[in-house]
Amino acid sequence: MSDSTLSNITPLSDHNFSTWKPEISALLRAKGLWRIVNGTAPSPKADDVDKVAAYQEKQDKAAGLLALSLSSAQRIHIQGIEDDPAKIWKKHLVSTLLMQKDLSLDMVHSALKREEINRKPRASPSSDGSALKATAIAKSSTKCDFCDYTNHSTAECRSLKRYKAEKAKAKGSSAQPAGTATASQAQAQAQTDTKSESAGHASLRSSDVNWTVSNDWIVDTGATSHMTPHKHWFASMQAHRVPIQLADKSIIYSEGKGEVHFAPKGRGPVVAITDVLYVPQLGSNLFSALHLTEHRQFTVIISKGNIDFIRDGKTLFNAVVEESNVAKLDGLIQIQTALASTVDRSLLHRRCAHVSKERLEKLVKNKLTVNLKLDSEAPLADLCETCIMGKQHRFPFPDTSDYSDLKPLDLVVSDVHGPLPVSTAQGYRYWILFLDVASRLYVVYYMREKSQVFACFKEFKAWAENHFERKMLNQGVDRLGRTLRQTTGV
Repeated sequence: MSDSTLSNITPLSDHNFSTWKPEISALLRAKGLWRIVNGTAPSPKADDVDKVAAYQEKQDKAAGLLALSLSSAQRIHIQGIEDDPAKIWKKHLVSTLLMQKDLSLDMVHSALKREEINRKPRASPSSDGSALKATAIAKSSTKCDFCDYTNHSTAECRSLKRYKAEKAKAKGSSAQPAGTATASQAQAQAQTDTKSESAGHASLRSSDVNWTVSNDWIVDTGATSHMTPHKHWFASMQAHRVPIQLADKSIIYSEGKGEVHFAPKGRGPVVAITDVLYVPQLGSNLFSALHLTEHRQFTVIISKGNIDFIRDGKTLFNAVVEESNVAKLDGLIQIQTALASTVDRSLLHRRCAHVSKERLEKLVKNKLTVNLKLDSEAPLADLCETCIMGKQHRFPFPDTSDYSDLKPLDLVVSDVHGPLPVSTAQGYRYWILFLDVASRLYVVYYMREKSQVFACFKEFKAWAENHFERKMLNQGVDRLGRTLRQTTGV
């Protein structure tokens, strides 16, 4: 059968599961992959390398066909399980039921019954069919105690191996040098390693960058602890790492545990909720009713449309049950703000990047800041040295100098260079330059010694005055005056 057969199958969407399922099932049977998908294919022994490779190749083919038969909107549901066709098939059975508008008990029972029939092993046409059927049933009845799947044993469970590897890695990274841990620290570490939490029916946070976690705290009877991915909720928190099992049996880890302040709606003071786990990868905020009843001596009463949380005979807060049968705590999380800052207007002016006096007064008068207290009502001074310096302007240097009114020999500049690292053939190691600014005429004299500067100057002066027939008025000097003083004392 050509791969073009897949193109004849309409990709799974929110409305065509009833037609998609028999089509993709028939395609998988035709390619000999259906038992891989429904979980009835026996897993090969680990020491048989060839059979293990062939089995894994079939798994990859089945997972690839299932993924290609999904629409882009449905592929988000298989993130994290792309390499396990059995999990993909089971995931979409549950997801499709949840997408039904009028879900009833009969619909769930019928769907699960059909799935059970599909998972039953088919009789073999061979002469030894009964023996093969018994072997297949015995193999499918093997159940993993870690992930609850029946196509492999606990010793063969990949999820368990990954969990152990992650736990060993986490334990190794947080290990202390020998002899440094106290008895209490060792006991706490042992509790962290052995205890695990459950997130009930929660799932991972979506990878969509535009998706955000709601601020509603959902009451969950399956969660063993309160959990949230919102770090800013915590009034205090300390590092705490513990494995958490999600609804799809995958494992994530918490990064901290602390206290969250909750303000019940119309029910008095703020309640401090302790032992809340910070789980960044979690897709929702879970409030554990089980944790309150077991560890905080709460009584939970569920009535129509409402859940009351009672301790010592007093209802401290409640949750409202919505039409979707989701219960959410009725109130707000008290986010911790910065402590009040006491400043004067001068300090506030500097902290606000030297804002103008009018804008500063508007900031204070209209109370546009949070937790700001002025220790004085004295107005801002009219003069600020930093503001004055910042507003001063300095004229730029001109690109060109205007010497149009100069006449020859009104301004002569000169410069001495040397000693050169190598003497010329005539023994010169210095030179001196004279430049008339008005005419741009320049003359260069070569010198064997630096002491010849003054003699060169006299020679140039006599020559230039004779050439231009006027006296030299000004001599711009760069190192010349110092050189003359050093060599001649002039």
